[in-house]
Amino acid sequence: MKQFFHRSHHHYFHGCCDWHRRRKTTESSSSSNSSSISSTSPPSLIASIATIASYLQVISTKFLLEVMGASGAIWGCSDILSLRDTKDGTMRMRCTAILVGGIFLARYWCHMKYWWQFERECLPMHELQQHNRQRAVDRCACFQSHASNAVLQVLGGAGAIWGFSEVIMLRHANNAMEWRVASMVVGSVFLIRWMFQIVADCSYLVAWWSTDDDPSSIRVIILQWYEMLVVKFVLEVFGATGAVWGFSEVVTLRSSDTNRLWRPIAIGIGVIYLVRWICHLTKFAQSEREPVGAIADSVAQVNVDVDDVTGPDEFDVSKVADLQLKETTDMLESPSMDSLTSLGASETFDEHI
Repeated sequence: MKQFFHRSHHHYFHGCCDWHRRRKTTESSSSSNSSSISSTSPPSLIASIATIASYLQVISTKFLLEVMGASGAIWGCSDILSLRDTKDGTMRMRCTAILVGGIFLARYWCHMKYWWQFERECLPMHELQQHNRQRAVDRCACFQSHASNAVLQVLGGAGAIWGFSEVIMLRHANNAMEWRVASMVVGSVFLIRWMFQIVADCSYLVAWWSTDDDPSSIRVIILQWYEMLVVKFVLEVFGATGAVWGFSEVVTLRSSDTNRLWRPIAIGIGVIYLVRWICHLTKFAQSEREPVGAIADSVAQVNVDVDDVTGPDEFDVSKVADLQLKETTDMLESPSMDSLTSLGASETFDEHI
């Protein structure tokens, strides 16, 4: 237990304010291209605006889906389980939701610092297992990853249905029981998926649950389309709407008197993330039409090397295998993250499983 707290303290607080860039660049390439860089003109205003917009998209998306989503998931599931029927119960669950939101806010800070320093998101657990087979994956990092998924995906899936149904006024006092059952069913489906993730990360079902072996197999195609059509839609579209709706009530910004104000805000956020999901779906469908060999070659060319993150002698799995919302794909599309931009559908949807 003492070692666990020591690892946690070192992981979250050591260098928490160090935002210096640490992405490795080869001196040879930089020196050879110095003349060409000096001769080129500075980036245009449109390119600068696009870069800033991509940064803001990543920052806002992760904050909404992970920080506000975690707090809203606790708040929504407590209502599904009838834990807020009394005044004392409401106060307890509000404190719990705020506490969970604070934990995920600290996690969000660490992720943003890591992303800014290395220009990439933290590696998922299955990537660490592939690159670090000679060393056991850090148990603390594994626990953090799956605990994060339990809140953001299992509780988040159930809370997304519950909150979204209230936002669009499909749920009311007369049919609350039906929507409670529907939310529990969705939460159960995501619970089973979460259990498969744990078993797969323990190397018991890697061959069945992974999408790395044969991209053309029916099993892999079904898993990828299920992740895209069902998982991402529920957790990102419904989840974003429910996160705004639930978090606003957690922090006492929304009440029965201000529902008319927050309902269009939540619906507007949901529409934005619906368009975002459609864009991701379009890109995924286009990538599915490409030949399997072309996709495999493009993935192999930009295969992530753990040594590029911290160096071969400095690799610390507890720093790399951090918590992450595996549904957030905006980081893969940031123009400053060239090492991840062309990973294609394999990396994007492998993060889910």
